[in-house]
Amino acid sequence: MEKKVKKVTSIIQKKSDFKFSAMNKILYKSDLSVFHRMQNAVEHLTVGKGDVRSRLKDAYLDVAPIQDKDLPEKFRKEWNACKKSVTRFTPRGREFSEPEDEGSLFSTMKRIKNKTAAKMAKLIFDIFCYLIHEE
Repeated sequence: MEKKVKKVTSIIQKKSDFKFSAMNKILYKSDLSVFHRMQNAVEHLTVGKGDVRSRLKDAYLDVAPIQDKDLPEKFRKEWNACKKSVTRFTPRGREFSEPEDEGSLFSTMKRIKNKTAAKMAKLIFDIFCYLIHEE
């Protein structure tokens, strides 16, 4: 297992070095490619601060703008299911003591099961690895 992690880390670093030179041309975060969004999400999941729920929330915020058509066909169905599962709980905001709406993502992250969080994290990682080998 450790050898696989080192190999993936090595691949990520090589791709990162190449990709970051192109990234200097990007002015706005909304212009990030699918690869860069997935790369940012994997970084949040692996070295981000906080517990797994807060890391997944940060990772999801990076990948949420990705459209189905931008993903490889083999991941689209699972991607849609995961996107629905991480935003499934209705926000509780704007009640008596809550001044602002927390949003369905934040509401879900407070109550998400470890199994669901792990499934979304693995999908993000799988898509990222696929994109590394595709290019």
